[in-house]
Amino acid sequence: MPPRELPTRELPLHVLQAITTFAFVGKLVPAPGTWGSMVAAVAGWGLVKFGGLSYLYLAAILAFIIGLWALEQELKHREDQDPKEVIIDEVAGMWVALAFPASAFAYFNIEMVWPGPLAAFIWFRFFDIFKPGVIGRADKQGGAMGVMMDDIWAGVFAGVFTLITAVAYHLGQDYWPVLGAQIIDWLPPLPFTGQA
Repeated sequence: MPPRELPTRELPLHVLQAITTFAFVGKLVPAPGTWGSMVAAVAGWGLVKFGGLSYLYLAAILAFIIGLWALEQELKHREDQDPKEVIIDEVAGMWVALAFPASAFAYFNIEMVWPGPLAAFIWFRFFDIFKPGVIGRADKQGGAMGVMMDDIWAGVFAGVFTLITAVAYHLGQDYWPVLGAQIIDWLPPLPFTGQA
């Protein structure tokens, strides 16, 4: 006797869309991906500030797992396999990006301040839009996994570049003014004009 298949139960489409659009934030136009990333950055900062770093880790993991599951169900009802209003992938990726500076702040036992989330947001949008390397390959994979994974990879790259930016800025705080003064000294003197 062949084994019976377990019944699968799908949520109503509007519930799936509430998940994949992150409570319908993805309906905002223009640029729903940017709106979603911005809301995720603020929400992620709030999770760290009022809950702790572990809350951000948990949120990123849940956003990926639940988002992947909901997206697989929703895409069955769509011809467009990467709808613009689906932003749960951006939310998960943004939280991955934010986890890097948040972890660094926690390591040094200091409260996360706005340049960290802002830099993570900017780098994330850069990598999510241009999709270099492995990010683009994940995007071409297609399906729910491809939709989710390109943003996860974008989040990883954004997180790393956020840390590089922070290190360059903080290490260079004393160095940049000195370098600027040296460059000015190296420049040839500007000719005076309008003098007799």
